[in-house]
Amino acid sequence: MSCLTGVAAPAKPIWTFSMVVAVEKQTATHYEQAYHKPIDQIVREQIATVNANFNRGLTFKGVYNFQVDSIYVFSGAASTEVFRAHPHVSYNLVIDGKFTEPTVGGGWYGNVQTIYHSWNWDFLDGPFAQSATDGLTHEFGHSRGGVDIYGMRVEGSKNPINTTTFEPISSIMNYPYGNIT
Repeated sequence: MSCLTGVAAPAKPIWTFSMVVAVEKQTATHYEQAYHKPIDQIVREQIATVNANFNRGLTFKGVYNFQVDSIYVFSGAASTEVFRAHPHVSYNLVIDGKFTEPTVGGGWYGNVQTIYHSWNWDFLDGPFAQSATDGLTHEFGHSRGGVDIYGMRVEGSKNPINTTTFEPISSIMNYPYGNIT
């Protein structure tokens, strides 16, 4: 049993998903200097926020635990890391501050269970800032089956049935920045 606002509630199951995290070398160096912390700590703090985002509220019948099993720094093309096999973990997360031009786009690569967190170091305070973490939470949403719903909006003038505008619900899968619902 666990306590939820003073009322006993049954404990939720914990769903754990292991991951290996690859951080591009210039990105790691830049943020270690900027935050005065080792990259391992920076990454683990960001994933703790992703977990908190997932587990806020009563939406799920379990607790999500995206668990960092290992972190390493890489040099070279991010695409090599995006498509690298990772047979002993659930996910691969590649973090790239885009100090060099990436050869693949950022996002969820379901076919290889990889999130490529490609976020310019000089855009909205870079890949470890709050907006980027919201975007990363969105990508983890894809990893659990969430779909982008922003493309479902229909303008009333383009609705021949009843001319009513349809707005997708406000959620992280519609517009993730500042919205973790």
